[in-house]
Amino acid sequence: MLTKGLRGFDAATVEKVKELYRKPGLTYREVAEELQVSLSTAQKLIKKEIPSFTAFYLGKTVSFVRKEDLEVFKEQYKVERKTPIYDKETNSFLFQSFVHSTTGELARVTEVSTDGDVLAKTERGTDLPLETLVSTGYQSSVQLEEKTANNMRGYCVFRFVKPSHLQSPIYDVVEMFSN
Repeated sequence: MLTKGLRGFDAATVEKVKELYRKPGLTYREVAEELQVSLSTAQKLIKKEIPSFTAFYLGKTVSFVRKEDLEVFKEQYKVERKTPIYDKETNSFLFQSFVHSTTGELARVTEVSTDGDVLAKTERGTDLPLETLVSTGYQSSVQLEEKTANNMRGYCVFRFVKPSHLQSPIYDVVEMFSN
């Protein structure tokens, strides 16, 4: 017995309505989250390499990717991760110079990892984490200022011969670009 104002639906009708609201695949945003890339990168990959299809969903035509197609893509291709050159937490960047306060010995940041670890190499060839470097008396010779990011599309490529010593002028050029 139904109460006044309520309607009961049979199971077949409920299943039909459920089917109308079920997503037929993954949205572009879900693909981006799955691949851990930006939405625009996911759209480029879908346009070129991942098969997609359009379907009518919630009153409009939407593009989707099948879960199986995404899994095949993930097995065949590895999305290239960019190597970080800057760590915001420590305000340090790749090839940043540090000078020891008493000895004047030079050290440079040689690695910035994606998980926030920053390594530096001293003139003696010792690799040290940034925290250890600073605690042993090294001070940064270049301080980065907080500026608004330029998010305009574009890029610039510089190719340098890998310097054999920490005093190389190539590092000075890199530091000049960072300011």
